Amino acid sequence: LIQVSFKLAASAAALALASSQVLADDSAESTLDVEATLSPAMTIECETALNFGELIVPVGDRDSATDIKLDPENGLTGDGKGEVTFGGGSEPGECKVTGGPAYEEFDISLSYDGTDLGTDEDGESFELGESGDNAPVEPASLEVKLHLSSGKFSINEDQEGSFQIGGNLKIPGSLEEANFGDYQATITVKV
Repeated sequence: LIQVSFKLAASAAALALASSQVLADDSAESTLDVEATLSPAMTIECETALNFGELIVPVGDRDSATDIKLDPENGLTGDGKGEVTFGGGSEPGECKVTGGPAYEEFDISLSYDGTDLGTDEDGESFELGESGDNAPVEPASLEVKLHLSSGKFSINEDQEGSFQIGGNLKIPGSLEEANFGDYQATITVKV
């Protein structure tokens, strides 16, 4: 009897030793990389002004107001019927964006004095004011409606993107000598 219980106690001790070794072999380890990418914040610079250029218009009354369109893709056109001559210097406005996530589409918003102008020809209009040393003595009411070829743009893999801004300019049907000169306004462009 004593011999049997000794064998049983020795077997229990061997089993306890074997199970503690099995538990020790059940753990494993590995490594995990922890990463972050810092990218520059999006910035926008609009260094090329939307410029309708020099528009040569007769003094006095014309049949009606004249609409001049500067398309971002197709350039300057108008319904002047020979009453307005394009004197050159016209170009669409251009804004360049850097930084931000690549290939994501962003909305473009245009505003003047806190008023949302929209991005198509059906948006709100604003008036150009007198500008610089060649300002008109009595400014005429020159209304502008802005438009883009698309209300969205995306940034490429180099974190750069750009878009052009065109517009429609309405010249009144009657002008006096005092109305001639340089006109200008500043809008806010947001992406």
